[in-house]
Amino acid sequence: MLKKVIPFIAIFVLSLGVAVTTFIQENTRQAEAAVDGINIELTNQSASLDAKSNWSWRADLLAENHIGEKVDTESVVSWCRETFGKKGESEGRICNSDLTPAEFISVLKREKKSITIQNSNFEVVHPGVKCGRVYLEIYGLDGVLGTEVYDTGIECKDSDIPTPTLTGEPQYGLLDENGNELSFSELIKDIFSIFGSFNKNAETSPTEPSPGAGNNPLTPFPTTPPNDPGVACSGSSVVSWAGCISEKLELGIEHRFNKMLGNIANGGYTATKRSAQNEGTSPTGIYWCTNIVIDSYNLFYPGAGNNPSAAHQSVLNMRRFFASTSGYRYLDFRNVATRRDALEKTRAGDVLIMQSVFDRHTSQHVGIISSIEIDSHCNGKIRTLESNSARKDHAYVVRACDIINTSYPVVAIVGK
Repeated sequence: MLKKVIPFIAIFVLSLGVAVTTFIQENTRQAEAAVDGINIELTNQSASLDAKSNWSWRADLLAENHIGEKVDTESVVSWCRETFGKKGESEGRICNSDLTPAEFISVLKREKKSITIQNSNFEVVHPGVKCGRVYLEIYGLDGVLGTEVYDTGIECKDSDIPTPTLTGEPQYGLLDENGNELSFSELIKDIFSIFGSFNKNAETSPTEPSPGAGNNPLTPFPTTPPNDPGVACSGSSVVSWAGCISEKLELGIEHRFNKMLGNIANGGYTATKRSAQNEGTSPTGIYWCTNIVIDSYNLFYPGAGNNPSAAHQSVLNMRRFFASTSGYRYLDFRNVATRRDALEKTRAGDVLIMQSVFDRHTSQHVGIISSIEIDSHCNGKIRTLESNSARKDHAYVVRACDIINTSYPVVAIVGK
């Protein structure tokens, strides 16, 4: 009896401690943290309540240690809906992507910068807002160097929040050692799974299906090894063409890889460069997340009558196209009961489609799967090549047949 109860007591104690910590973190502003004698004090310099204007912050670097050393930092500016009724720097709640979709709106900017440690200052500039509150965090040396909240004093209405013109960029919360998002809820899942596995090993027979397993849990998944994104443009696969495109992508608007430096042609089709001077779809516009899908498929299947086209540059239109066009393997990932079957059929070159709200033009994103490695228990990893993202390649964790660390839910996986 005691053997059965101990894991549950441990879970309860651990959960209680984590819940208290989370409540404090989410309901009070994080204290500015001095990491190894380094602290950044943030002061808002410009906050015009106009979405067309930029906001500016002064970051004062105060250092006692590491003087003269180079340190990599990352500034993350998040925007949330709620206000505490008073304009200015605030002691209100933090704002980040761990909050609910009803509260968190978006990441306004994410910028990496290498700084020299000395008593000096630098500037953080990001797009302005006209409502809600903005939260600036600066990370470095494996900790938080500085945080600040600015409250507009005006609560955001639905009409105040712009709808993305084409595609969304995933928002990132806590990152694991590979630079992939690890949300608080997934951290708790990890903890619970550890205790659950202890209990299951002690109390169940070896033949009992593992979490996520179907009727035949011991049947291994077919896995696809990673395709090197740096290979020459040989045209050997959809992934190889995506890798060629990825090599030509550079950071553009909002520090995302949405600037395409050169044309790539095959069989009468040309993937056209884009200079990311504006948010349009012309050669001076952004290379959107859907463009790497459109171009990779047309370069590998030149002249095919059922390829995605420029008409499918919004994720919404692309998903609808794939779902209604013959010749594609459209795997609906919304149904938990069929996810194992969907993952068994997934191959490198397939398209991962993510939407915060299914079949609505809201926050959304796509990527091309470069590899999938999943074990017989439906756990593993999916890697993707992406454009208009803060990184060119991503690694998404699969646990119990669920792709857990995408910022928007996976609604479908599509391939030929």
